[in-house]
Amino acid sequence: MFKKSLGQNFFNNPTLADKIVDLIVQTSPESILEIGPGDGFFTQRFANKGLAVTAIEKDSSLIDNLKRKIPSANFIESDFMDYKLDEANFPEKTTVFGSLPYNIAKQIIRKFFKSSIASNFFFILQREVALKYSDQMKSSLIYMTTKLYADTKILLNINPGSFIPRPKVESSLVQMKRNSNIQLVNQSNFLQLVKLAYGKPRKTLRNNLKGQIEFEDKNQIFNKRAEDLKFIDFVALSNRYKCYNPSNEREEPNF
Repeated sequence: MFKKSLGQNFFNNPTLADKIVDLIVQTSPESILEIGPGDGFFTQRFANKGLAVTAIEKDSSLIDNLKRKIPSANFIESDFMDYKLDEANFPEKTTVFGSLPYNIAKQIIRKFFKSSIASNFFFILQREVALKYSDQMKSSLIYMTTKLYADTKILLNINPGSFIPRPKVESSLVQMKRNSNIQLVNQSNFLQLVKLAYGKPRKTLRNNLKGQIEFEDKNQIFNKRAEDLKFIDFVALSNRYKCYNPSNEREEPNF
């Protein structure tokens, strides 16, 4: 019985599942941390590859069957949002995988990037959301803030018929690799600047940032909209201009 309240749509395309697991195995993970294994469709395939798998599952009605079905895997019954990631002891080359519920995918991704767990992530996401994380559309607040933590690539698209029950939207498999080479002076200032810049997307930076930073009138970049800037542009702006709102410096936009 699928629980709509948990956003459950179980993967049910064996050929595509094999392809996805092979893509992940090619990155040479030491272990897999799986979020929401469901009925173990992917978990079994990871275990068959000889990988150590830890899977976090919120639905208590699934746990006993998962343990019987895949005894080599370590199943943890927990709401992932309550799970203390930084207190867990995972191997350095742990890779994270999850076919994420559409209603909580962004929160799960945000939690990972605020932790120090793993540097390589593979997620199945609603395609519309996956596009916002990637560079295949005009830039967005989600793209810019996520780019601060990781580079995102869409690996393949997945039609609704690959799930039971069948969702109303298409999905994509994305790979996110943690980004550690950004020359950023102040992360909080970057996040605040980006949030302000995208505050009213149809307006220029000059309008959105007026009264928030002290900028030169001759700098033509402020005549552009936020969606027309590249990530490196925002890094350069953040390193040069400090936002006036110290009380909000720690506030992070949703990504």
